[in-house]
This record gives sequence, C-alpha cells and structure tokens, in this order.
Amino acid sequence: MEFNKSKKWALMIGSILTLSILSSCMIPSPGREEKPPSINIKNTQTLVTKAPLVQKSDKVGQGNTVPAASQGAVQNDLNIDRILSIPDLVEANAPAVVTVAVRKITGGGLLGGQYQEGVGTGFFIDANGIIATNNHVVEGARNVTIILHDSTQVPGEVIWTDRGNDLAIVKVENIRVPGVVTIGDSDNIRVGEGVIAIGNPMSADFAGTVTHGIVSAKNRSVPVGRGFYEYIQIDAAINGGNSGGPLFNMKGEVIGINSAKIAQTGIEGIAFSIPINVLMDKIGTESETKDQTNEPVSIGVAVQDIPEELRVQYDVPQGIMIMEVVKGSPADKAGLLPGDILTTFGGEEIKSTVQLNTIKSGYKPGSEVEFIIYRDSDRAFYEGTLVLESARR
Repeated sequence: MEFNKSKKWALMIGSILTLSILSSCMIPSPGREEKPPSINIKNTQTLVTKAPLVQKSDKVGQGNTVPAASQGAVQNDLNIDRILSIPDLVEANAPAVVTVAVRKITGGGLLGGQYQEGVGTGFFIDANGIIATNNHVVEGARNVTIILHDSTQVPGEVIWTDRGNDLAIVKVENIRVPGVVTIGDSDNIRVGEGVIAIGNPMSADFAGTVTHGIVSAKNRSVPVGRGFYEYIQIDAAINGGNSGGPLFNMKGEVIGINSAKIAQTGIEGIAFSIPINVLMDKIGTESETKDQTNEPVSIGVAVQDIPEELRVQYDVPQGIMIMEVVKGSPADKAGLLPGDILTTFGGEEIKSTVQLNTIKSGYKPGSEVEFIIYRDSDRAFYEGTLVLESARR
C-alpha cells in the first residue's frame, strides 16, 4: 500500500502544481527502485534546523534597511487599508515613477562598436534618491539618465545589481524626490486581485502609461538563463520599456517589479513581475550596497511551493518540490530527481521557492552546499552536497 500511496501523491502534486508555460514538468514513476547515481549520502531522519536567513518585517514600510525618508521629499498620503480607485492610485503614485534612459556600446567595443540607446522604467523606493529597476535595463550602460515625472533629466549611478534576479538600484543626487512608493508584501497577494502597472511601453514618448489587470498566478517558476526564478503572473499589458516599473495592488502598494524581458513570450495576456519581497530582502543601506554586484549561481532545477493542505493530506515534510532537473547541472550531478522534495539547503529549512533563491544569492560559483531531500518513492530522507555553478554559463 505504500507504493499506491506514493503514486497517488505524485500524480496529485503533478496535476495541481503546474509549472509555467515556459517550463516542462517531469515526474518520475514513484515506484522506481533505482538509487540516485551520485548521492553518495547516508539515509537520515534528522533535519537540520536554523533560523531563516532573512527576517522580514511584518509591517509595510517598517524594518526596511533602505535609508529613511529625508525632509523635502513628497510622501504618499494614502490610507492603505482601503481600496483605491484607479485614478486616485495613479495620481498618488505617478510622480514616483521614472524613465531610465541608458546608452550602451554594442558590436565590438569602443573601436568597432556602436552606441545604442534604450529606455526602461524605475521607481523611487526612498526619499534619498534610491530607484529600483531591472538589471537588464542598466546592464552594460555607459551612461544612465533618469527622467522624472515632470520631464526633468538628472544623471543616475548604478550602485547595486543582482543579475540572477534581474534587479538593480540606481541613485540620483541633489534633487527633491517628487514621490516615493509604499512597499507592500508580495507574500500576501491573492490570485484574482486587481493590479496596476505604470511604465513606459516602447519608448519614453509613452511615459506614465497605465495598464490594469489581475494576479493570474503566484510563484510561477520561470527559466532565466540556467536558473529558475519565481514570478507573479499577471494579465496586465507589459511591453518593452515597462521593464523595471512598479506593479501596484489596489491599495496603492508596490507588490512587484515588472519584467518585459520575461514577458516577451509572443503570447497575449501573460506577463511576469518579480515579487517586491525579493528586492526588499536583499538590499541594505546605500553604503552597504555600493558596488556589490552579485554573480548569480545556479542549481539547475525548477521548483514549486507545496500547498499546506496537500502536504498534510499526503503526509510529506515541509519543503519545495523539484519539478525539473536540467541535464548536466549541479542538481543532476548530485543525483536529484523530479519529484524530490528539497527540505534543507545550506543548513536552512526551506519553506518557499523565494527563500531558496534568497539563500542561493549568498553563495558564489564553486561553493559546496549541503542539502537534504525527501524522496517519496522511498519514504526516506537523503542528504548530500552539490557544487554551485554560475548562472551565466
């Protein structure tokens, strides 16, 4: 009967935890007796337990480590306990949204290359001139110019990037910040709730364009390079130039950072936004983030959160399910299989896919990381070690 129970669990979780349209699911037969080729590990029933790597603030705007608001900045005066009309939401937040204009050299460097200009979107998260945007908007830029809501142009400096999560921070100085967004909690979003995107689709000529939609899904695992990252799936229109712009809930709180790079799938009605908690968990004060450019690392798996009700119903441990393993990746070499549940990584108990990505960001390529997985077909825990590789390969 153990075999039947295991099979029923695998089929159920495979049908409910669907991967994004950009990924494929591979669930092995739960009755498979073949042991992992390189999990030279011992059977264990003991899980490693530690406090979470990042302690999140329970309140919006409290406990964030970005600099505190300075005098002279225009602050939003929103009652976030109520739902705003779209015009009120836009009027309150549009001044905080900026155009990020960049100039890059392409096609061979200074001698043989050509200048290429592009635009993206960003938004003030702090009254000291701190702007959030996408890494791919500013990556490789020789010059960054920030165009404010009133068309004023000021130079910007890239002070922090995270290529793996496609995040960047730009700083401007000697200006009166026209507006600062209110940071929400992307962990608390609900499928079906309304969202608003503000940005610059196609070019700066369309700055301040507003689109409306809903949260179509949470925790969508999307392949980016050789890694997989979790996104908010939305049906609001996101086009080139919207990259780096804010995604608001209907209370006027930012819950995501839109990524047109991911959205360009050629399919209507599907776009993706990076959960704002990913950014807020990673950034520190300006002095702490200065020149700290992270090289992203890859495990080589697509993972999915397990709903609590399914975890309890099928009596499986807390963790996240491995849905796909990239051939030749660190996970593949370590013997991990689709259907395994990752319970511990680097000594941290894993509760969500976002937490895993946060933990990974603390490592460099070549780092050896211990892990524990639960294999339902064996009804057993296994522990092992894998070597992280660069996600840029």
